Amino acid sequence: CNGEECKKYCKYVLFINEIYGKHINKCCYCYKSEGCKENYPYYFKCDDNYNPHTLFKKLKCNNFEEFREKFKKADTPMPEDHYVKRLAYISLNVPHLLNRDNKKSSIIPDVVSDKITSDPFHTFALGSFGFLGVLLILFILYRFTPMGSYFNNRNTRNKESYFENFEHQFLEHNVQFNRGNTQNRRMRIAYHQA
Repeated sequence: CNGEECKKYCKYVLFINEIYGKHINKCCYCYKSEGCKENYPYYFKCDDNYNPHTLFKKLKCNNFEEFREKFKKADTPMPEDHYVKRLAYISLNVPHLLNRDNKKSSIIPDVVSDKITSDPFHTFALGSFGFLGVLLILFILYRFTPMGSYFNNRNTRNKESYFENFEHQFLEHNVQFNRGNTQNRRMRIAYHQA
């Protein structure tokens, strides 16, 4: 192309590049795993072949200083995570799913949630496990702490005092020995073990 005609084309490509730069972020979504997708495929293509920068190079508009300074390449948007983009779309189009404070928009009605929490089996199970837990804690305290040994010593002290009283009772009575003829037979002596 000659000088004036090329300038005219370059000016037009510069105009197209401004429009392309405005709309590329609205019309194209690039994902990390799937590449770029077009929101309006019949109106706007996200492929780099349709970028005005390629036409700008083919027309050699870099040779004209007035266009080189004004022209800024419009790149495709930064790749985003598809899952995050989907959540953003849902939050804009279906906001009642995110609004947990609004009880009218709740998917699970209050009646159903009350029935689940007031089930007698759950109440019985919670009470039973609570009771077993208290018994377990008391057993551990009794078995492995000084409290348990204190109770055991108290019981043995009571038993010892009972036996001591029993011994004193028999020792106080005068035991009468049968003094028979002991020379011909063996003598039987009972020992009390302490």
